[in-house]
Amino acid sequence: EGPTIIGNTFNFGGQNGDRQIVRTSSGVLYAVLTDSTNSAVTVWKYNGSSWSQMDGVDSPLGSTNHQSIAIDSSNVIHIVYDNLGSPTDLYYTTFLTSTDQFGTPELAYNMTIGNGLSDYGLAIDSSDIPHVVFFEDGVASSDLVRYINRIGGNWAIITVETVTTSA
Repeated sequence: EGPTIIGNTFNFGGQNGDRQIVRTSSGVLYAVLTDSTNSAVTVWKYNGSSWSQMDGVDSPLGSTNHQSIAIDSSNVIHIVYDNLGSPTDLYYTTFLTSTDQFGTPELAYNMTIGNGLSDYGLAIDSSDIPHVVFFEDGVASSDLVRYINRIGGNWAIITVETVTTSA
């Protein structure tokens, strides 16, 4: 079988994130893309022959084509994405495949200084806890590799490494 069109490619900007397609335990495919016409994070579901956008009314706004997704043992899709603000912040939301509805977006990491975030990696552990690693373009002559997790319901921030760059 050849490639299947998800949607009008005119609407999708460059997809610069990590994983953007997952499969539920029953085999249903879901893709997460950014709609460049309104900067919304969109979820698409494959029915075996075509793709349909799910819950477009509640699509979170503010992505710059950087997102990463993972799916947990309950078939909940976890999504991290950035906003269009300056400085860039990192947001987190869920998408319930049982109802095809978005959860409520929340701020996962507030970048108070620096020049931007990129290169998101998202994993879900055996307890369905999200873990995220990303690159923060810092200030002056250092950049940071950060790790955050949501153990206990709150986001914990750890600097993995500070990289000194030449000016």
